[in-house]
Amino acid sequence: MAWAAASSWSRTRTGALAQAADEQGAGTKTPPVNQSFGRAHLLLQSHLWLGNRDLALHALDRLTQAAAAGDRDAFYRLKEQTRECQDIGLGSSLKELMGAGTWADFLQPFALALGAAAADDPADALAGAPPELCTLAEEILADLR
Repeated sequence: MAWAAASSWSRTRTGALAQAADEQGAGTKTPPVNQSFGRAHLLLQSHLWLGNRDLALHALDRLTQAAAAGDRDAFYRLKEQTRECQDIGLGSSLKELMGAGTWADFLQPFALALGAAAADDPADALAGAPPELCTLAEEILADLR
């Protein structure tokens, strides 16, 4: 009988604690997923790793569309994924994907930076590109190193 009373008290206490926690966090929200590109940056890397080229391209297009529209977070995530893919050995795959998408022109500085990172002489890889592309590619390349 004492065990049953203790068990009942424990359930009541646990319920009260859960209710207090709910009430304390009632006005807070979990951070929303970016509505313009969602989790495309994570999907890009995971699909590229798994070899799902079409799905990786879709995620890259979604992320790039948001970045091209002026979303700073999307642009940051694009730079971040360029660095992370390079770090895990997917730089050449990402470079190829960047050239195949509908946003190839916008992604050209990223692709140039990935090419320069893999080249024996980065200056040769950037030679011949317009100065505005080289400037951004050099900035991205600095992040890759």
